[in-house]
Amino acid sequence: MSDALSEQQRRRIAAARERRLAPWRERGMEAGEADAVGVVITHFGAELELEPLAGGEPLRCFLRATVDPVVTGDRVLFERERDEDGTPVPGRGVVTARLPRDGLLARHTARGLKPVCANLDLLVVVLAPEPAPHADLLDRYLLAAALDDLDVLLVLNKAELPAAAEPALAALLAPYPALGVPVLRVSADTGAGLDELRARLAGRAAALVGQSGVGKSSLLNALVPGAGAEVGSLSARRNRGRGRGRHTTSVTRLYRLDGGVLVDSPGIRAFEPDVPAPEALGAGFPEIAEAATACRFRDCRHEDEPGCAVRAAIAAGTVAPSRLASWQLLRAEAEARARP
Repeated sequence: MSDALSEQQRRRIAAARERRLAPWRERGMEAGEADAVGVVITHFGAELELEPLAGGEPLRCFLRATVDPVVTGDRVLFERERDEDGTPVPGRGVVTARLPRDGLLARHTARGLKPVCANLDLLVVVLAPEPAPHADLLDRYLLAAALDDLDVLLVLNKAELPAAAEPALAALLAPYPALGVPVLRVSADTGAGLDELRARLAGRAAALVGQSGVGKSSLLNALVPGAGAEVGSLSARRNRGRGRGRHTTSVTRLYRLDGGVLVDSPGIRAFEPDVPAPEALGAGFPEIAEAATACRFRDCRHEDEPGCAVRAAIAAGTVAPSRLASWQLLRAEAEARARP
């Protein structure tokens, strides 16, 4: 009986949620003027901060227990919190429903799949000469963007450093423009390239992602006056001589910028995208998928099989060896997750 009752409760909750969402769906989701619609700016433990789409001061809100989990960038329905006499409590509200998402950026962690932010259309991958970038992390972000149908922009920050002119860095970035991924060199310190970056971000729903220490917070402060994001310095001594960056951003937060939004996320050292199956890797590695159609064996792993067209493409210079190395690591991870 308890299982049947639990299922009944789930159906009632789902039906109530649909009733709350129905008026907005009937209006084609054109709810921007409604006070009851907001966008999630960030989380504070059990509470979240949202901005009413109709304008006005942000609200601190609790999430009603029947509402699906939300992340930064989610659009939600909310109600103003009221005193016992019905008077609205200034700056307080309750989220009553999450509106449908247009995509979700998420990554796998030891605790399972962790959502990062929702409703993006552009992923801005920030890298720098220091800490040293690596192709595997870039390729993981590109795959996540492809699976979520996002545009990608690679931004090389700290372009004023001598290491930015090193041939090794140029070689690492060389494959991406041919894949349709722009590479922009900027400096949050000198301002070089920031005007072009602002132009590319105007009107977009973008997120800044990348390693710790690459200067995402410095870029944010340069792009969004008054953002006040905490900036840390790269300290080899504090990181046991490894040249790793310190985490300064601790929460994912949304900012308004030139008719769009810019989401700042904490820096990471590893990123495992949510790959539904090994076959989905082709979305983020189109040049490998195309070359693989000419492999002798349909299940070719592009290692040492005879007639491997991907390895032939590497020898011909049309596929970068670093891209295949990333593909093989991601395939191994996807296969491991697919095992019972």
